[in-house]
Amino acid sequence: MTKLYVLLAFLMLAAYLPTPAAAELPFTIYGGAGFGKAMNDGAPGGGLGLGGGIVYQFENSPFAIGGDLGYIMLGKEDWGGTFGGAEASAEITWSAIPFTAQGYYMIPVSGSVAPYLEAGAGFYNTRAKWKYSASYEGISIGQDETDSSTDMGINLGGGLKFGNPDAKMRFGADARYHIIMTEGESTGMVTVFGRVYFE
Repeated sequence: MTKLYVLLAFLMLAAYLPTPAAAELPFTIYGGAGFGKAMNDGAPGGGLGLGGGIVYQFENSPFAIGGDLGYIMLGKEDWGGTFGGAEASAEITWSAIPFTAQGYYMIPVSGSVAPYLEAGAGFYNTRAKWKYSASYEGISIGQDETDSSTDMGINLGGGLKFGNPDAKMRFGADARYHIIMTEGESTGMVTVFGRVYFE
């Protein structure tokens, strides 16, 4: 989580570096926060997500390409009860880290609202962290376990940018549906993010 905060701070700082050559390049750097939720049966209620990336806009073209990195907390579940005189509980926390290449189609419009479509593919690291605890006749034990896997995945979505097209900073939002090719059953995930763009 700390590494992602550092990444976002670096991306925002890089947008303002006074390098004349960099100012000529058609790059957009963005960061943002939002909500993510797995859509499979029995999935938890979702949680906060953070992310950022970079976009390269082709000259005189509605197409662009880029890269995106995020950290999404997908929620947690708790269990507890008494079994044979022993009290036991468990907490499971799910998260996902997508690292994808993205393609964009900027819908040609004029004005202060710029819609776009996007699709991406790359790697998704999904993780389940388990915390167990039990007590019996005054004796307590606990154990932590982490189950992690990295799989290919794709996403489809779209978004909006708001503000003057000539401004150095704009705001926006996007929504994506992700399909992660996890073992056994693919994982579906929805993300909705607010964005800040540095152009």
